[in-house]
Amino acid sequence: MKDEIVQVPLEKIDFRPQVREVFDDQLIAGLAANIEEIGQEYPVLLFKEGERFGIEDGERRCRALKSLGRKTVAAILKEKPSDAQLLLRQCSCDFQRQDLSPMEKASAMERLMKATDWNGKEVAARLGILPSMVTRLLALLTLPPEIRQALREGKIPASAGYELAKIQDAAVQAEMAGRLAAGRITRDGLAGARKAAKRSATGKPPVGQKRVTAMLGDGRAVTVCCPGDTIDDFIAVLEEVLSKARRGRSQGFALDTLVRFLRDQSDAA
Repeated sequence: MKDEIVQVPLEKIDFRPQVREVFDDQLIAGLAANIEEIGQEYPVLLFKEGERFGIEDGERRCRALKSLGRKTVAAILKEKPSDAQLLLRQCSCDFQRQDLSPMEKASAMERLMKATDWNGKEVAARLGILPSMVTRLLALLTLPPEIRQALREGKIPASAGYELAKIQDAAVQAEMAGRLAAGRITRDGLAGARKAAKRSATGKPPVGQKRVTAMLGDGRAVTVCCPGDTIDDFIAVLEEVLSKARRGRSQGFALDTLVRFLRDQSDAA
């Protein structure tokens, strides 16, 4: 039997905390403009609680309709779910949407695991995602509050956040987070630096200095001497050079001055 679509007064709908934590005003305005032009294409999913209604899926559509001054929303009424069922359904819907941030996904996943006692593998199966994604997202929640906030604001990409979570030293972690936010290092550069530091800490000797030349075409090439023979070693050296070159540019160095300065620094070390 096909679900019946009914009109529900917007004033009777409760807007509660859910999986999506941030509602972008510009996106809501764009959705409202779309609804005003072609109408509400898809009904929202609601459940009844006494004389009022809760939202299972479609809060942005409800917000957009309210901004247009509409009084009702087209909806399909579902049976009231348990808190765990509601969270699972919202995760199942929202995790397939690209605009849900990694931090929102991580927080929702943690809440779902607490509500159901599921482990990471069970959550992955229920949501139709890879277990490795569950691991990476949950790792973000182990980061300090200030780094999590930088992730929420998009100053640090989620992939780099996962690499930061692998760093045990809080001071080094904070320094790397600052470099990432300032654009002085990339996720790949961070991964290379972290792995190089790990090899040094475990006493594993590098394979040996290796000169590597990357031909870029049009007569351009980059040559570096790496302490090892992996692509991570290569990236780490390039990232360090790029960081120091940018710093030199900000100080007004010419190229030959920068090269001399780096050579003097190396000799002093």
